[in-house]
Amino acid sequence: MVPVIILGLWIYVFETNSFASQVEKVKIYQSYFPVFMQSNFILSLIVLVSSLIAIVMGGIGMSKTFVSRKIISILIIIAASLIVLLQLFSMM
Repeated sequence: MVPVIILGLWIYVFETNSFASQVEKVKIYQSYFPVFMQSNFILSLIVLVSSLIAIVMGGIGMSKTFVSRKIISILIIIAASLIVLLQLFSMM
């Protein structure tokens, strides 16, 4: 949930402040976080680590015998993998 919330906040800030410059939008976005998390690199690492944890937890959930849990685990793994790819490409 953490990566989805952080990316959702990013989208929210950019949609609600359409007349602000890019620098102002980034400052508004960073103002939502505590001081130690206001670095873009730290936020990217948090999203990456959270997504990797979600992939591991989804893999553990795949071992369950219930079909509904397997489907949820597959969806979590797919979503987390896409978020990891997005973060890796944005860090370049």
